Amino acid sequence: MPQAHLWYPPEDVSKALQLFLACGKNLTRSLTY
Repeated sequence: MPQAHLWYPPEDVSKALQLFLACGKNLTRSLTY
């Protein structure tokens, strides 16, 4: 979670969230297989 006093454009936040979710899926895949 970004800190309250920092502001990021919604586009950057959504991109970062998508990257984070994709990395998480890849990590879970590598752990399960």
